[in-house]
Amino acid sequence: MSLEEQKHWACGDFAFDISQFRRGAGRPLKGHPKLMNHPFAQKEHPFWCLPDGSPFPIAASVIGDLGSTLSAVPCAVELEKKYWTISDCPSTAGGRLATLNVGCLEIYVCGRHFEQLVLDDGEVLQVPMAFLNLAPGSFLKYAGGKMSIKEQWQPLFDELPLFYYSHSYSVTTTDALFFPSGLVQEILKEPLVREALQTLCLKLMRRGEASLFRRWHSEDLATLAYQQVVTQYSGDPAAEILSSS
Repeated sequence: MSLEEQKHWACGDFAFDISQFRRGAGRPLKGHPKLMNHPFAQKEHPFWCLPDGSPFPIAASVIGDLGSTLSAVPCAVELEKKYWTISDCPSTAGGRLATLNVGCLEIYVCGRHFEQLVLDDGEVLQVPMAFLNLAPGSFLKYAGGKMSIKEQWQPLFDELPLFYYSHSYSVTTTDALFFPSGLVQEILKEPLVREALQTLCLKLMRRGEASLFRRWHSEDLATLAYQQVVTQYSGDPAAEILSSS
């Protein structure tokens, strides 16, 4: 790792810069991502709809999640394909719609099948589920061999349809949040989540580049994700202040 890098993001010296995302969002698409044509991705999302009530395709929820996740990755546009990648409909684990990888580890994943979600009123929905990997020990605690949620995280689980699990990889364990696809933007409004995600990203990026997944990186999905970041943060004074700092 160069001295310049050590003085930059690797030391936690970074800030959200919407101008960089605008630059990435403006590049032309080279093709048509497989995600956009996948039969499952074209299905109507049972959890979301557009403001006018028209159907919201699952593909759109995934691209929104990718953009929201990238907004928390240090210097995302600058470090694309070097320290993070997006896999377009990989066949991993029975097939996924998309995977965002940082370093050698998956950070955001959305599968290609429906799972049952029971709402508070008893209504049962079949929804596409996704997950975020967060730094180990972020929100999970263990006592008497049982896993539970830390007290300061409980309000988030009370407010949103979230589920939890612990993943064990060769490089690290993670606290994993599971949720209906399309929810990352809302989840990351909670500072505890954004901090836990950035902590894991920094750990993985300091460990090494994303060479394992680089050959499968989808620049087009990255471009669409950048466009989502610009859309999500347009008119946000905080984002404009950060970009000028």
